Amino acid sequence: MKIFLDANIIFSASKEDSLLGQFIKALRKQKLVLVTNPYAVDEARRNIQIHFPERLSRLNSEIEKLEIVSKISIEPMLDEKYKVKEKDLPILLGAIANNCDFLLTRDKRDFGHLFGKAIRGTVVVAPKLLAEKLKIN
Repeated sequence: MKIFLDANIIFSASKEDSLLGQFIKALRKQKLVLVTNPYAVDEARRNIQIHFPERLSRLNSEIEKLEIVSKISIEPMLDEKYKVKEKDLPILLGAIANNCDFLLTRDKRDFGHLFGKAIRGTVVVAPKLLAEKLKIN
């Protein structure tokens, strides 16, 4: 099973002992493949450097544990209800193009309308929904 991590997930997991960091560790213990793309990595690094530069080395350590994929689907979205802002397309299309089962994000504002929905085989989820689906406490 493959899970694509959005930049906000990588960013939050870089905080030592955060609940999200513990959740990511639990996903790794389940032997799930955690992936992201350079777009998400760049966004996470940029935000860490702005807000918490002291966490940059921890962020880099978390990134090293991920599979970095570069494939992005160039197909247009077929259904209007699945539209996202242009800035979020590399995340959604990256998850889809790399056959990820889930796109894990905390971005309720931009992805909230997609939570729980499958788009070309990839289900967009927040951490709580993914934990419920995988039965992780």
